[in-house]
Parts: sequence; structure tokens; C-alpha cells
Amino acid sequence: MLCSDEQRTDTLGCYGPVYGVAGNPVLRTPHIDRLAQDGVRFDRAYVPYPLCSPARASLWTALYPHQHDVLGNKREMRLPDGFRSPVAALRDAGYNTGYVGKWHVPGATPEELGFSDARALGRKWGRDIEEYRAYLRAKGYTLSPGSVENLTPREHSLLRGEDPPACGTAELPLHDYLEWWVTDRAIEMIEEASSREQPFFLVCGWNAPHFPMIVPAPYDTAYDPAEVPLPPTFVDKLDGKPEVQKSRPSHTPVQHLDPDGWRRLIAHYWGLVWLIDDQVGRITAALNRFRLLDDTIVVYLSDHGDLMGSHHLMEKGAWNVYEETVHVPLIIRDPRPSAPRGVVPQLVSLLDLLPTLLALVDVQAPQDLGGRNTLRLMSGSLDEGDEVVYGETMGLSERAEVDTPLPQDALDPSKLLVVKWLRTPHWKYAYYSTDLDELYNLDSDPGESNNLAADPQHAQTVQTFREQLLLWMERTGDPLLPQLRSRIRQEAT
Repeated sequence: MLCSDEQRTDTLGCYGPVYGVAGNPVLRTPHIDRLAQDGVRFDRAYVPYPLCSPARASLWTALYPHQHDVLGNKREMRLPDGFRSPVAALRDAGYNTGYVGKWHVPGATPEELGFSDARALGRKWGRDIEEYRAYLRAKGYTLSPGSVENLTPREHSLLRGEDPPACGTAELPLHDYLEWWVTDRAIEMIEEASSREQPFFLVCGWNAPHFPMIVPAPYDTAYDPAEVPLPPTFVDKLDGKPEVQKSRPSHTPVQHLDPDGWRRLIAHYWGLVWLIDDQVGRITAALNRFRLLDDTIVVYLSDHGDLMGSHHLMEKGAWNVYEETVHVPLIIRDPRPSAPRGVVPQLVSLLDLLPTLLALVDVQAPQDLGGRNTLRLMSGSLDEGDEVVYGETMGLSERAEVDTPLPQDALDPSKLLVVKWLRTPHWKYAYYSTDLDELYNLDSDPGESNNLAADPQHAQTVQTFREQLLLWMERTGDPLLPQLRSRIRQEAT
């Protein structure tokens, strides 16, 4: 399983032109595209929370964030009594379960979630891998004190100086850059697996193309900014949208950038995507070199997306559920001749991935998971009933930079922003506990520019979706159900 971080779906060539607009460039990602060509590409895969830690915790548990309680980047996991993870099911079935790279699941170690061999691990913010920093120090590099992003002082100034360009060229050469180093560690684990009879499940987690956009050569100049189109919603003034979207600052200051500055920033983001694609190529080449490629299922995905100029915003988090942040790439390449091939157009959730992989290798899934096995969809079945995916976010991620975790009882939807949302084939609705709701007709408004939630003509649609969200919360044991149900019913009257 190969996992990037903060990657938009439209940055992969196999998903078509950038922004889905004909005539826009198709990015160069040949290695990932080959996985899609030889496997199954999910065109509508969604994360349950557009933030690193909640999304990753949901991936490894197949539970919704309110079920595992990782509701922000520093809120620690609390699992139901007796819970058994999908990865533990693989381990108990005889698989060697390994993990390398970004972890970022507070309150749980890889070992606690079923991994038997975790190395070069970014436990806190993902990039803070002590073995990697020791490697850099031994080579004579100096990093900014306290930086969790492994930046040098000069690189840091590109992000925090006066009128910073918000992107730039890394001082580290490519072979010392984090993504290359993590890939080296994964290849070491692949080589070890090739010498064992035991089957293996290996995860390689990269940080890119997550900000900061400090990109190693030659990927820093892989795309000409002059040829970068701005997103169709770049000029969105956010009229009629939740107020929190207008006030949310990015970790990297970007609102001072002119259109050319944004183009340069996006070009660097695309450069990191190309870097990741080349790491995928190195991984698949290693599998082939050790005679494992034809006997190994390869999965590619990301934990969430990035606005990267859409709606004139950057990054992700508790303050929006736009397609650019919750819609992610998901590809499964199964080399067996009888395995499914093609495209899955139905809506699926990140929670569905591990139950599906267990089914692919005939391992019984644990009970009471929130995700489903999607093998029927992969085989072309359309008889799946009403399509809908659910998700949530909340204002805890706005306070993720604090040094100590928030208390576990710090949830109050009358004071703290709580967002519950759903996506159907044609609509997206998001309930904001302390802000304006959002409703978009994705057929006529795929860019989510025109918020219909306050339109009297759509009042019944809003109410129907609210009730649907309450049923989902009840079905999944959401502890905020009583408070939100009371608020929603009061607002209805």
C-alpha cells in the first residue's frame, strides 16, 4: 500500500486533465497510471475527514472518526472495547505486517493496530523521523530549530519571510530528500520479504505533496508556471458560504500572492506529485527485481486533498468539505488473471479499503467495522442500492498546533464548529453547527460555487439530508447525536 499525503485526484494522469477541464494539461504520472491501467481505478473515493490524523485513523480501523475519537490532529484514539483492527486480522492470518514512513495517528502505535514491523516512523507530525534527522546531521546539514518539517533556515525563510513566495527549491539534493529516503527504507523491507516464505502486507507512507512546497531539483522546475492554469473557482468570493472559510489562514501565508505567484506555487505542488510518482516507480521496480510484482497487490491512495487555489484557498481541515479536499485517488492493482479491471464509478469511502483488501486475500474481516467490502463494485455490479458516503470535521483541527492534547470532553456543538456531511451521486450537503450550511447540486455546479442551502426552493432537500445525517449518526453510535438532533429539530421549527 503506497500512501501519499494531501494529494488532489486531478493531479494523476489516469484521472484526466487538471481540474477535469478539457484542454488543461494532463500531469505526468506514468508509474501510478500504469497501476490504474492494470487494475481498478475508483473514480469517486472519499475520505471521512479532510485532515491527516482523523483520515489515517479511519483508514487503519475502518471506523468513522467519531467512533475512534481522533477528531483532530492531536486528539488521541479511543477504540471500542474489544476492537480488532483489519491489519491485525492480516497479521493473525500469517502476514508479516510492516510500516515505513508517515504514521501520524495520535494515541495509537502501529503495533497496537496490527503492524508487526514499523520502521523509520513519523509518529507525531509525520516528518519528524529521528532516524532521518540523524542521517541529515551525519551528512552535515543544519535544520531550523524546532521545525517539524526538516527545513533549513533558508528554506524556512521562503515560507515565513516578508512577502514569502510560499514555495522554493530544497537545499537537500534529491537522494537526501525525505521521500527518497523513506522509499529506500521500504525497498529494504521488500528485499527482506522476498527471502521469506511468509506473505507480507507493507505500507509506505510519504509526506509529499503535503505542504510546504519546498521541492528538490529537478522536480522544482518540472512544470513551467506560465503554463499552469488556475482553478476554475480561483475567483470565488465565498459569498453565501460559511464565514469560517473566509477567515481560515493557511499554515503557509498565501493570500498575498498574485496569480503568477499562485501558478508558481501550484507548479511546485505538481512537482512533488511527479516526485511521488517516481517513488512509486522505484517501489514497483524493486518488486519486479525481487520477483514479487506478479504476486503482489499494489494499492495507491492519499489521505485527503488540498484546495491549492480552488476557492482562492489552500490546504484542508475542519473548515470545508469541498471536493478538492475530500475526494481522493484510489487504485488497486491485483496481478491475478481473474482479478477485476477497469473503473468503479460508484461512491466509496476510505473506510471500505481494508475490508476490500481482506476480501481480496480471503481473510475474514473483524466484526463491527464501519467500512464495507467493495468487491462487487470492482467486479462491475451496479446493484448496491442508494449510493452515499458520509463524513465529518470539527473545529478541533483549528487548534491542532497546541502543545498538549485537548481534553476528551471538549466537544460542544453550540460553541465548537461541528460539521457533518454527506455526498450522493448528485448532491453534497454539509451541516455546520455554528455557521452556514452548504448544499450543492454537483451536476449543474461541480465547482461548488453556488450554495443552495438557504434557498427556500431547496428547504425540503436540506431537511431530508439532515434527517439522513441523523440516521447515520444513530447507526454509527455518534456521541454528539443527542445535541445535534436537538439543534436540528429546533432549527426546523
